[in-house]
Amino acid sequence: MRGIRALVLGLTLVGPVAAQGQALPLPLQLTDPVKGTVVTVKAGARLTHLVFFATWCPPCLAEMARLQELEASWGRQGYRLVLVAVQTRQTAERLRSFVEGESPPGQVLLDADGSVQRAAGVADLPAHLLLGPDGTIVFRAGSLADGVVPEVEKRLGVRRRG
Repeated sequence: MRGIRALVLGLTLVGPVAAQGQALPLPLQLTDPVKGTVVTVKAGARLTHLVFFATWCPPCLAEMARLQELEASWGRQGYRLVLVAVQTRQTAERLRSFVEGESPPGQVLLDADGSVQRAAGVADLPAHLLLGPDGTIVFRAGSLADGVVPEVEKRLGVRRRG
């Protein structure tokens, strides 16, 4: 069912979808849910980890503690974590309450119009994209358990402490 759903959603996307090995159309324009300002996410970090999630998604929320650990372990090695909240059943107010109440890791931003989600070809949540310094998608996964940690270690040339 997941494959059929992804196929159907993929057919409804408008515009080009960045696949692994291709670059996302940077800079990304997202909204800071607390300040209400537009934030530009540019290339340049050694490795940028985009996590598409929703506050209503139990598997997404289950990954937050582990993402906190990963950010603490790799943050000084050029790892940047950006949590991209999808627009589906999500409001800026709900996301602001989540950020203020839960203190999630990384930078939490809202894809208010869904353009980043569409450009990235994300149909299911959670979704993980690792971007190289030039914005090229170097790895995709549906969850942390799908090989994200070993791929980050390989790309950064480090092993996670602890």
